[in-house]
Amino acid sequence: MGRSIIPILEDWYFDGNPVQTLPPFSISGEAVTLPHTWNTEADCSYHRGACLYTRELNLEKSLLNRDLYLEFLGVNSVASVYLNDRLLGTHRGGYSAFRFDITEAYDWNGSNTLAVLADNSETEDVSPLFGDFTIFGGIYREVRVLAVPKTHFDTLHYGTQGITLLTDVDEQNTGIIRLEARVVRAGAGRITYCLYDPAGSLVLEQTVPAREQRTVLTVPDVTLWNGRENPALYLFRAVLTDGSGEEDAVELPCGFRRCEMTGERGFCLNGEKLMLHGVGIHQDREGMGNAVTREEREEDFRLIDEMGANMIRLTHYQHAPYIYDMCDRDGFVVWTEIPMLSMTEEPALLENARQQLTELILQNCHHPSIFFWGIQNEIAMFGENQYMYGAVESLNELAKQLDPTRLTACANLHNVKPESHMNHITDTVGYNLYYGWYYGEIPEYQEFFDEFHRLNPEVPLGISEYGVDCNLTFHSDTPKRKDYSEEFQCLFHEQSYGIMEKQTWLWGTVIWNMFDFGSAIRNEGGTRGKNAKGLVSGDRKVKKDVFYFYRACWSRVPFVHITGRRYKKRWKETVTIKVYSNQRQIRLYVNGMFVKEQRGERVFLFEGIRLLEGENRIEARCGGFQDEIILERGTEPVPEYTYIDPNPGFNVKNWFLKDSEEMDPDRAYSLWDTVGDLKNNSEAWALLKAELPGLWEDPTFEKRTQYVLFKLINRASSRFEEETVKQVNEKLMKIQKKGDGR
Repeated sequence: MGRSIIPILEDWYFDGNPVQTLPPFSISGEAVTLPHTWNTEADCSYHRGACLYTRELNLEKSLLNRDLYLEFLGVNSVASVYLNDRLLGTHRGGYSAFRFDITEAYDWNGSNTLAVLADNSETEDVSPLFGDFTIFGGIYREVRVLAVPKTHFDTLHYGTQGITLLTDVDEQNTGIIRLEARVVRAGAGRITYCLYDPAGSLVLEQTVPAREQRTVLTVPDVTLWNGRENPALYLFRAVLTDGSGEEDAVELPCGFRRCEMTGERGFCLNGEKLMLHGVGIHQDREGMGNAVTREEREEDFRLIDEMGANMIRLTHYQHAPYIYDMCDRDGFVVWTEIPMLSMTEEPALLENARQQLTELILQNCHHPSIFFWGIQNEIAMFGENQYMYGAVESLNELAKQLDPTRLTACANLHNVKPESHMNHITDTVGYNLYYGWYYGEIPEYQEFFDEFHRLNPEVPLGISEYGVDCNLTFHSDTPKRKDYSEEFQCLFHEQSYGIMEKQTWLWGTVIWNMFDFGSAIRNEGGTRGKNAKGLVSGDRKVKKDVFYFYRACWSRVPFVHITGRRYKKRWKETVTIKVYSNQRQIRLYVNGMFVKEQRGERVFLFEGIRLLEGENRIEARCGGFQDEIILERGTEPVPEYTYIDPNPGFNVKNWFLKDSEEMDPDRAYSLWDTVGDLKNNSEAWALLKAELPGLWEDPTFEKRTQYVLFKLINRASSRFEEETVKQVNEKLMKIQKKGDGR
């Protein structure tokens, strides 16, 4: 009898009341089935705290003489697990697999009560400390019992299956497999390693003593895993025997490929340059939170495949094990990362990051689709310091120690200057850039690229995030920044990607994001609890128009798509019809009548198209492919299509200009100073706390030391009275910079 895996997904009870007591636990609450989270809606009910899951655990007597392990594939964020009121252990980290030994705690002669305290409260030592995504709570992935022989692969080693596997390929196309096996009660046991090629044929078999922890195997003339073109997968199998007939077995998918990265050529796969066309994805779904199943994630992958992407950035944490299997299968190049989004000088936080990085790498290093280990995302949001450099260097060193075959990566934001040391720690660098949305103008992408490459020609650079929010309610004939219209989202991506794809030295681009996702801290653009930068809606029911722009750029499957179908009610007599297609010639019909034919690439603009009053059928054709929409022409604009900004910002010329002309920035303070400078003066800081307490509604306010205060006030202008802000500025201007408090 080998290894047994017993899912325990049903018959759980959830108690959502704040947990006040420790054991003894009783089974009570709402009956639930796993996966489960208590945060499923983008509304004010978002809860962070500890909640209790309980159930009876009853195992077959046939497992009596086996070692038993309780396996959790994901609990957010801190999990304390009890069996019969005995603490089995606590796992600190919400995204990696972990196990506890229940062999001694399980009572074969009585009832067994399993209790899991799942806690997504804010902490100071478990990443992420915060982020622009909802930190859901719950047992949101599968739970299983593993029953194994007394001699077995060690399932407690950082959540692995007791086997870690790294592959490489030499110049003669010989595959190299470096194995590390950890065995419990190895004794005189033996391990037989087998490798099966993509066709299922056995190509390698070797037996070693179970005490032999490290083994190197070679395979001649391997078939290379070649991304979307040919994701050739091998199957590795390790069988452990103890001489008594008992055996334990582990199977892992693996593959062989070569990867190179340079600052001048970008990313090369198996000797060929490959421009990475990527999307970032979170794991949640609207109405389900993060308690999704493989069925939902398979739909996600079908949409990514339809669009033609070849890379996925799995953000901002370790994803479910089957996600990496799907990436292997489908040939996506993967960047996967730990949730290091904020770095304090708390030693326990760095230690937790090292734990999560070790779990991420050891649990997943056999996957050929993974090319990048991401070790930090935007941690310099509030500035840089020597501690940060040292901490990131230590994470980079750990990653290279655990897996020297892959690239380390980081994602910086625009306030990290090109010459920063943050760009010289990891093997490759990504930048999360939002010119034309949060700051600057779209053409500034080109300025950034030119400056970065001039200063760092040796640094491999890619864009790890870019995008804008889109509320499908809003539409415009003259789209502009921050109108949240579907039309501006299209315009932004057309222009920004047009700049990016011309930088042939980049390793690639990653769109932020493939899907709208939960972000409990957000209330923006007419949506609450959601980051709406996705190319597809959070419920996956709507492919936004911009989805088809990228399909026109990347997909080889012929199609035609007319934009603006949700902008149904028009009022102008003539309109511009935009069509996306990967074909070169489009014919346009209105109400069944041929109007125009146009040759082009990707984006086709048909201007001056006349609409009749009432309903109009617009059709675009190319060969056997066609699309159509219905537009209704009325007499007045539709107010619901226009976003009304509740934070329009103060008009500086109305009341600040005179003050700003009088300001001497070297002599006195003002709202044009940074948060950090104001915080360093006790009088100025006390004034802000007394007069503008609304600043502290943003929990990250005090950390935004490099931000100009007036810009932060303007961004949330609805919290403040204009006259009050003006008076605060006048009072600040009376505080001398060389006076008391500095």
